[in-house]
Amino acid sequence: MVEGQRIVIDAMDMRIAESLRETFALWEHGALNRGDLEERIFTLATETNIDKVLSRLPAPWADVLLAQLQGWAEGPDREPLFIFGGIYAYETEPNPLKAAEMRRELEEQQAADVKHFKEVILPIIRTWWAKRTSTAR
Repeated sequence: MVEGQRIVIDAMDMRIAESLRETFALWEHGALNRGDLEERIFTLATETNIDKVLSRLPAPWADVLLAQLQGWAEGPDREPLFIFGGIYAYETEPNPLKAAEMRRELEEQQAADVKHFKEVILPIIRTWWAKRTSTAR
């Protein structure tokens, strides 16, 4: 049983290491802007293991992630913001019925993303932060 657990833990470590390697390679080649980089790191941390991701990040990025997590953990309940710097496909769709359907689908997906954040991600962050601050005392 212990050996099987070790394999799972090693697989997670490998996933984190590979994901960070890929993310920083994209950043270094100019394929990601700072916001996209931070979002990928935040998502990786909250989907895997926050402490393991923090331990693998270089100092400036670990500090950024820690500040983001602290802000969500200690801050008031609020909606996450999704910033998109482009044109949505429904905005250029000539058929008004299809455009309305496309917009409705987008709004449903955004609502689902907000719900997932509030019901899954935020509790993960707050639980992690509570453990972190209680052991620091």
